[in-house]
Amino acid sequence: GITLLALAFPVLVIERRLALVGGGAPATSELPEAAGLARLVRLLVWALVVGGASEIARALGASVVLYALWVMTGLVIVVAAELALRLSVAPFLPVAALAEARGLGDSALAGLLLPRLGAGGGNGTELKERFGIDLSQSWALSFVRAAALPLILALLLFGWLLSGVTTLSLQERGVYERLGSPISVFKSGLHVHLPWPFGVVRRLEVGAVHELAVGLEAGGEDAKVPARLAADTLDTRLVDRLWSSKHAADALYLVPSLDPMSNTRSAQVLGSDVRVFYRIGLDDASARAALYGLAQPQDTVRTAARRHLSRVFATRPLMAAIGEDREQLSAAVRRALQDDLNANGSGLEIIAVTIDSIHPPVEAAAAYHGVQEATIIAAREVADAHRNATITKSDKTIEAILARANGEWKAASRVAEANAESTLRSAEAVAFRTAPKALALERWLAALATGLRRSQLDIIDHRLQLVDGTVLDMRNFFPEPESNE
Repeated sequence: GITLLALAFPVLVIERRLALVGGGAPATSELPEAAGLARLVRLLVWALVVGGASEIARALGASVVLYALWVMTGLVIVVAAELALRLSVAPFLPVAALAEARGLGDSALAGLLLPRLGAGGGNGTELKERFGIDLSQSWALSFVRAAALPLILALLLFGWLLSGVTTLSLQERGVYERLGSPISVFKSGLHVHLPWPFGVVRRLEVGAVHELAVGLEAGGEDAKVPARLAADTLDTRLVDRLWSSKHAADALYLVPSLDPMSNTRSAQVLGSDVRVFYRIGLDDASARAALYGLAQPQDTVRTAARRHLSRVFATRPLMAAIGEDREQLSAAVRRALQDDLNANGSGLEIIAVTIDSIHPPVEAAAAYHGVQEATIIAAREVADAHRNATITKSDKTIEAILARANGEWKAASRVAEANAESTLRSAEAVAFRTAPKALALERWLAALATGLRRSQLDIIDHRLQLVDGTVLDMRNFFPEPESNE
């Protein structure tokens, strides 16, 4: 704005100079077109001043000044159209004398809307004097004046008929209304129908997926967009996803709570960041329902999503809601939300429901961390106690099994020995009754073998022919191995 105001000063100097030069008679002036050029330059001065002032006011918050800028822009466009018309009409005008010839750099509209210099005659007289145009004698202007009304009517009729031609892009579809009643749904392409107001095509998007943060208020998404970070920034706390930091998309929900000590019921609060992805259904019925049944689709989806999320979290305690599988919870919310929208005939289709986070309130982060730490410590101590008890029980079980096995082994050995002794005694009783002397000899030999087994013997055979003296047999006596039978 300041730059435009600065440019207006030298242009104003040029305008004053042209006004001074064009103040005299055109025949004696050194620049006969000075007056017309002064009008055009004066329009440029006003455009720069209004544009600069409007930009400065808009930067200060006064957006109402844009109307003045639009008015000035319209005036410049109209004057430019007048100059173009002058250039297009000039070949049809009679050639003026060299002394009366003037350039086309002038604007009657600028002269009417801006202060004019000097006094002149009527519009026709001024045109004749300055440009040699005699409106009463020009056949071209007479023809244009005669054909203007039919041409304007033909153009208006053609423009009205063009309102019956509609072009839809690949991302659009339209509901065609004939006399206010919906007839069909147009796909992308070129369509011909009755012109307005008998036929109207109301445009709709097709396939566009919208993302909605349930926790944000309507119209507040743009105001709460996080600030962008530079590529080399080191402080990224503005975009962290820790639940101990506040986020605009988080919403609070009430969850039930039961105190195990007093057996009383209460309510707790948790925060969750839930986002819903939706679109208008691809069939024709969904397009009609969304067009005529919804004023603000995002408000409808947000209200229904909040209602179902409140219902879902109201049936789950805090720890159960935090530890639940998010995919299953998202699928359940999506099905319930889709059924609700279908029951209301909204024509919207829920693509997905994503639960980015489920956590206690940010204000309770420190206390919740303490509770979590105490819970983890208690769980660890209980696990250690269970482990020690299991190890002790296993050791005692092993000892009991070994003691029982040893006892059973010793008892079986004793029983076997007793059975063997009983069998031996029975056999000896039978042998004693059969041959008592043989049994006695066997017992004597057995006792002798037992005694000799523990003694060192030196045996001398008296039948040996001793020549050089006594011969000692130094061989050890080893009894024959007893038979297993």
